[in-house]
Amino acid sequence: MQTIAVVVVTALILYTLVGGIKRSIYKQLVTFLQNGHYASFDQKVDALLVKLLFSKQSLLDLRLNAAILQNQKRKALRYLEELERIPMPKSEKDTYMMKGFNYFIGLNDAKNAKKYLTKVDCSSNEQMKQEAHRVYNIYILKNDHDLPALLEEIEGMEDSQRGVHEFLISRIYKNKNDWENAQKYEHLSKTHFAFVDQQTSQKLKKHV
Repeated sequence: MQTIAVVVVTALILYTLVGGIKRSIYKQLVTFLQNGHYASFDQKVDALLVKLLFSKQSLLDLRLNAAILQNQKRKALRYLEELERIPMPKSEKDTYMMKGFNYFIGLNDAKNAKKYLTKVDCSSNEQMKQEAHRVYNIYILKNDHDLPALLEEIEGMEDSQRGVHEFLISRIYKNKNDWENAQKYEHLSKTHFAFVDQQTSQKLKKHV
């Protein structure tokens, strides 16, 4: 019985130590990315210990973030395709497909944006699909199909919820060369985003 207890305690200690090492390494990798130290990130993420401690999905997720931050489109595509092949909950896979979609929208890459929009459409998350189609309509197709719905929806929103809608509305008006309304909604969007930032800052101060 004593031997079993010793084994259990030893296993718990090892588990705690390994967990602490993983957290420390992960924090270091994220810090490298945040500070733009990409060479240090590549060296660390390729280390044997890191490959032993972290799952393939976790490492691909980190590599994908690095590729996006460095605007390495080919690498981002490769990592997204590898992540798509890994068994994981559907909701997690949907999140990666949406991440890919948003990345290519940001690059104004119509071909790959459409490719990942098709993948997002396989999700059961209706809100995610609606948001993706709105963004695709506005940024790639540059139409105003969603303008009436966006204008109607913000009427029932709190100030803290309006920022994203107003930003999209501003973009639609820019596409229509309606600069007066574009500037109006861009200003409203910035105001409401600043309001949310202020609220978040105040909440954080209360917990310090």
